[in-house]
Amino acid sequence: MADAHAAVFAYVGNWKIDGDDLGITICNLNSATGALEPLKTVMPGICVGAMYLDRDRDILYCADERSNNPDLGPGSGGRVFAFRIDPETGDLEEMSRNSAYASLTSYITTDVARDYLLATNHARPIQITTAERDENGMFRVVPVADPATTALFRLNPDGGIGEICDIHHHHALGSAPHRRSAAAHCVVPSPDGRFFVVCDKGTDEVLLFGIDRDTHRLIVAGRLAEPDGTAPRYAVFHPSAPYFYVNHERAPFITTFRYDEKGRVERLAEAEMLPADGAFALAEAEPSDLLFDPSGRFLYSLVRRCNAISVFEVNAGTGGLQRVQTLSIEGDNPRGAAFTADGKFLLVALVGTAAVASLGVQPDGTLVDTGRRTSFTRPGCVVVRAG
Repeated sequence: MADAHAAVFAYVGNWKIDGDDLGITICNLNSATGALEPLKTVMPGICVGAMYLDRDRDILYCADERSNNPDLGPGSGGRVFAFRIDPETGDLEEMSRNSAYASLTSYITTDVARDYLLATNHARPIQITTAERDENGMFRVVPVADPATTALFRLNPDGGIGEICDIHHHHALGSAPHRRSAAAHCVVPSPDGRFFVVCDKGTDEVLLFGIDRDTHRLIVAGRLAEPDGTAPRYAVFHPSAPYFYVNHERAPFITTFRYDEKGRVERLAEAEMLPADGAFALAEAEPSDLLFDPSGRFLYSLVRRCNAISVFEVNAGTGGLQRVQTLSIEGDNPRGAAFTADGKFLLVALVGTAAVASLGVQPDGTLVDTGRRTSFTRPGCVVVRAG
């Protein structure tokens, strides 16, 4: 049971693809006011694409979103890290690191049993030119895309990252000139641990994976096509009901899916993210982070360019969403967010403003901007460790 008087820490990941002087900023968090006090920044060579906190073992996992691994040289892709948290000071001690085996590592998580670590690699939106002989012995040009992947690693008994055991390659769809490169952007586990959802922004697919624990391999359990050009970005599972939700980087709506224990998935509905009253430029909307509040009653989606946050009340019986608020936020490019453990504050990373906003959460799920901003180098994601 958590100590009510123990320190509460927040970890802010600074993000700019292939950037320098970024790293993870360790902060004290005032639970009563939502105020952040930056203490120190560690590992400045990491471009923090995403973080995942194993709360039981006090381990912070981090995705280094880059195309040039400093450990291996140019063109060698991203990295994954595990850090042990000092519960007294919040300090991070590196436990292990590994190559992500592809470029632009965009998301990281563990399975529910904490036997495996999974990471998605978004890949660069480029193609290189290769050549090969055809069946007639003639050379032909073959364009090859930077491979987007979902990688599976074993976790050591102490939670450190072990060897990689499988890589799923996400394949481009179509052919030139309309070829769409794959871009795996997130991987999230179902609460029962049976499945993982991966969103592929490039191919407009949502994939359902399982793990064969005998062979330590990823199994594709299903593929779901979202509307062309919508770029599914993030997914989140309902904490107790058989639904998951997906938002889209190129379209302001959320899709509700129902799933069962056999991995069968049904697409149920779409919920518009923004009001159609002209208050927001719908064509410019770029939804980003997607998360439930600690109670599981409300779902929140950040919207970049419009600089807004939409709040939905969730019907746990039907999976339905009812938008109850769209809040304009003072600041630019809201990319990532995290709730305090008691759900009273939502911390929002504003990349363009180089600040984290502390928003108050009302009992009805709606948000109030406290006006409190804390400056960081380039904040892209936030994790909160309760005392």
